[in-house]
Amino acid sequence: MLKIFAAGINTDEVAQRMMHDAASRHATAQLPMQRLLESKVQSPAGFASNTEFIQTLLATLNDTAFVDISDFEIIERRQRWSKPLVALKKAIWSMLRFYTYRLWSQQNEINGFLLATLQGIHEDSNDRITALEKRLEALESQPSSR
Repeated sequence: MLKIFAAGINTDEVAQRMMHDAASRHATAQLPMQRLLESKVQSPAGFASNTEFIQTLLATLNDTAFVDISDFEIIERRQRWSKPLVALKKAIWSMLRFYTYRLWSQQNEINGFLLATLQGIHEDSNDRITALEKRLEALESQPSSR
């Protein structure tokens, strides 16, 4: 749970506003993972055009490609053994942190390379299509030689 300690700040109001913002984003599918999980994002059938599908998919990939490797708070919900369990979890995490960060940073590199490749292919395809459309338009505007 979020705890804010600052003079002159209504913490309940801040928490309510955050909950409201999260709920509205969830309802309008502005959350990247929510968009990805929606059935219409997984299939082009739910979109007006294939271009809209590809743009939405690339935007979703851009938002979700990288794994968050920042540190996190270790908590324990069970009251009886909370202090020893938190201490044990922190000890285990301190031993695994290096390997976990190394693994996730490598995954982030691979995800970044794959995302850049997909975006490059998409931009290249768009450029080629635009050039072909201009060429076709120029050919169609020429008088026929029949």
